[in-house]
Amino acid sequence: MNNEIKPLIVYFGNYDLILKNASGNRVLNFTTILAKKYRIVNIFYTKNKNIQKGKLLKHDDLEIIPFDYPKNIFGWFKFPTLFKNIKNSFYNSNIPFNKIKFFIFYGSLFVSFQTLILLLVLKKYGIKIFYDVTEFDSSNKKNILFGFFRNVDYFLSEKIFPQFSDGIIVISKRMFNYFRHKNKILIPPLTNFPKNNFFPLNDNIKLVFAGTLGELKTKKLNKDRIDIILELMKNFPKVQLDIYGFTKSEFLDSFPNFLISDNVHFFGFIDHKSLINLLPLYDFSIIFRLPSDKNNFGFPTKFAESFSSRLPVISTLFSDIPEYLIDGFNGFFIPYELIDAIKKIHYIFSLTREDLWNLKKNIPEESPFDLKFNASSLLDFFQKIHL
Repeated sequence: MNNEIKPLIVYFGNYDLILKNASGNRVLNFTTILAKKYRIVNIFYTKNKNIQKGKLLKHDDLEIIPFDYPKNIFGWFKFPTLFKNIKNSFYNSNIPFNKIKFFIFYGSLFVSFQTLILLLVLKKYGIKIFYDVTEFDSSNKKNILFGFFRNVDYFLSEKIFPQFSDGIIVISKRMFNYFRHKNKILIPPLTNFPKNNFFPLNDNIKLVFAGTLGELKTKKLNKDRIDIILELMKNFPKVQLDIYGFTKSEFLDSFPNFLISDNVHFFGFIDHKSLINLLPLYDFSIIFRLPSDKNNFGFPTKFAESFSSRLPVISTLFSDIPEYLIDGFNGFFIPYELIDAIKKIHYIFSLTREDLWNLKKNIPEESPFDLKFNASSLLDFFQKIHL
């Protein structure tokens, strides 16, 4: 179908199709599926300084309208200007705003009253509103008063407003059960890369961690506890850990007195495609997250990508991971307490090369996260509401 006559979907939110972060890859895979029946325009914030902002652009065969990521709290209050720019971008590209069929919100973008204004404007135009909810945030600010108001804001934007939308897409079973909505669907993180039957022949066990630092100084609210992973590594000098996503100096900026063992190697930022190509070279991916609403209601993209690469995962117990990981069969769960985790990992690292290969063989070749297994249900979800 010609793009000009396809029904129009706007995917609007806190993701990045330029830098291709985890949220960006989720939206990219959704866009790939929905583009079979709809025209998709992606509107998002980016920290990339080399791309034109506020105009409809073609990027990697995608239609995008990028905006500068706000530099501070005041930047998030420029909603009226942003909304005006969005409308102007559509009209300047000969796309009438009232031609939008669906408007999908991703992530928490503004303070909640601004989101409410946008919801009311969209309703005025008769536009169907959807939410793609992937986590429940909480404030990590030290200012108690600001933290309180920010948490109220998150509560409204992520838990209340979606209930009044026309449909909700969620990332986990727990989140699916949380929302009392007649139109909801569970779509986990999706992957879209070839099967992998490579079996590594490393002399010593090699682990991989891929992710971002987050705000490590607020440890309890950070998703990935890379600091605990590095403490674990001090007990296993013959095991190598490679970290992608940030540098050693960036880590030490947050933990200036942290002693990092010689078996830990930092490689900084790496593009998504290169990372996926590297995953089969490792024996395990490692994830250490503590129980919290943010972690239990969300679902780690790194797990889906590791599992789809047939890379066994060592992880703490949270979210829907037990739906896929069977302890000792295709990966391992480790306890939250450091001493208990060390004991379990001692056992894991004593496995033979044949044992490690068997773990990999027990991960299905056809990944449940593969885009092709989720495409029809996502399309049907929109088609049902469209009709």
